[in-house]
Amino acid sequence: MEISKCWNSKNDVESYIRKYFIPVDSNTTFDTLFPCTANYINAVDSLSFLGMRVEQCWVKKEGSLYAFFILIHESQGLEEAISSVYGNPRIKAQTYANDTPLGREYNVWQDGDINLELVSFRNLTKTKRYENCELLIAGNMSRRQLTGRH
Repeated sequence: MEISKCWNSKNDVESYIRKYFIPVDSNTTFDTLFPCTANYINAVDSLSFLGMRVEQCWVKKEGSLYAFFILIHESQGLEEAISSVYGNPRIKAQTYANDTPLGREYNVWQDGDINLELVSFRNLTKTKRYENCELLIAGNMSRRQLTGRH
């Protein structure tokens, strides 16, 4: 069940979410996604992104807007896989404190109206299966819409 194939059309996204996800309370804030909320969580363990196994996936959906929050083990070479399909990142950024980088580099690719953001992920819940994972946010929502600050 390849996630990247579903965003070709609104109907594909709707069908994909109905088929592979279950609803959760839309006010649920997952510690792993703070400050974002999600209203769906994957119901199957066989999701993939660019052929890589997905550890966990949440979806925030509001009307025709959506965002997939995808956790993938970093050992699978996610950044390289995304670049091989979508080209070089459109945006690259890094946060520093006293000349020391904080977290991973922030990268954004674009596929039409879809942004793919590879962001820092901290396993605050200490969930074993989330250890050494990277967080990819893929969807057509703006950062303000993701965090509920419309």
